[in-house]
Amino acid sequence: MENPQKLTDILNAPPEHLRAVLRIFCTKNNEARDTITDYLSVLKSQASNNPADLEFCEKCEKPYFEADNKEGACCFHTGNCYVDEDASVWGDWVVEELGYMDAPGNIEEYPEGFVWDCCNSQANGPGCKSGKHIPMHCSYNLRHSSILETLQTGGPAKREREEFAESKICERCDQAFTDHNNHNEACTYHTFPLELNVDGLVWTEHDAPAPEDTPYYRMRYPGGFIYECCESDGSMTGCTRGPHKAKGDKKVKGDTHETENAKARASIAFLCS
Repeated sequence: MENPQKLTDILNAPPEHLRAVLRIFCTKNNEARDTITDYLSVLKSQASNNPADLEFCEKCEKPYFEADNKEGACCFHTGNCYVDEDASVWGDWVVEELGYMDAPGNIEEYPEGFVWDCCNSQANGPGCKSGKHIPMHCSYNLRHSSILETLQTGGPAKREREEFAESKICERCDQAFTDHNNHNEACTYHTFPLELNVDGLVWTEHDAPAPEDTPYYRMRYPGGFIYECCESDGSMTGCTRGPHKAKGDKKVKGDTHETENAKARASIAFLCS
């Protein structure tokens, strides 16, 4: 679980400190540098939009403004990306010396060595489907205005500092929330936990390791996991809406899903008995 205090410390840091850290971080991490460059490029090209409205799409992993979010704005892949062992880039690859081909970072460095199973294009190929952007669900889903204000004026927004101080972490969706912004449809979550799906195609049709439930495998092979509540794989967002629920809360006002979930579990137990 992430620590809200760490993000608060970043927002409170002097602008010159933030720039120094960004310079070092982007020098060492090409993916971070490219992501930040994408953000700055969008902000610069669309200066008329409010920077606080900048979002990040969970499907195409690109920044965008909601005002420009129209049908067809997002191009994305519907499948999963896997190692293409027949690709020429792996011709001289020695696992004992260089590690596994699907190790973190290789997909960015060797995109020609990976293929999307939805359209057989390389990892860096354009998306094969189009639609509207969907905002990324962040553990601390508060507006970017604090960061922007810190960089531009040297002072973080007081209101948002107070929000961080009062924030709780939802046990359903892992997002931060306050009582002020919590309502009956604030949380999007799954009513059943993510479980290993040993029959998933990712384990049977591709040269993947044996099925194993680890944090890395959940991130790397989402198609190998399933939410029983909606039979969707690990890459899909929640199928149910309701209020956020902080850890330790026994009951949340306006919440009917806990009772429904308990009934569903009881029914399954009865049918399987």
